[in-house]
This record gives sequence, structure tokens and C-alpha cells, in this order.
Amino acid sequence: MRSSLYREFSEMLGTNRIRTTAYHPIANGIVERFHRHLKSSIKAYESTQWSEILPTILLGIRTAVKEDTKASCAELVYGTTLQLPVI
Repeated sequence: MRSSLYREFSEMLGTNRIRTTAYHPIANGIVERFHRHLKSSIKAYESTQWSEILPTILLGIRTAVKEDTKASCAELVYGTTLQLPVI
């Protein structure tokens, strides 16, 4: 049950709560789409130590410009683009 404080806070931010059932991945398409993207990115690396490459992969996902928003996740959260290190 949602409290009135949570409901007002959600309305103020313009967000929606998406309810899903545990252990039913089909119901949670947003998370499953992200997991698919993350898994394919990890498989693209030759390294078997996924824990070492995870920060780089997440940085790439956060800085990639999305077609629908015309901005990256980092821009939407922080209001500016991230400065990537030059390798």
C-alpha cells in the first residue's frame, strides 16, 4: 500500500511506480532489457574477469546517447555530460 507522502512525492517528480511479481522476469521489461544489454556488453570483452571490466561497461552505458530522449542517462541525472578519460 502506498503512503500519501510517497504518492505526493511521486506526483511531484512525475514518476510512476511499476509493480512486478518476484521471479517473473517477463513482467519487468525495463530491467530485463538493461540486463540483456549488460550481458551482451560483458560477452564482447575477451577477459573472463567480468568484475574488472564492469565499471568500464557501466560508464559506456551511462554515457551512450539514447534515441528517444536525445540524451545520455548521465545527462538526465547530472544535467551535464560526463568527461570520459582519454586512453
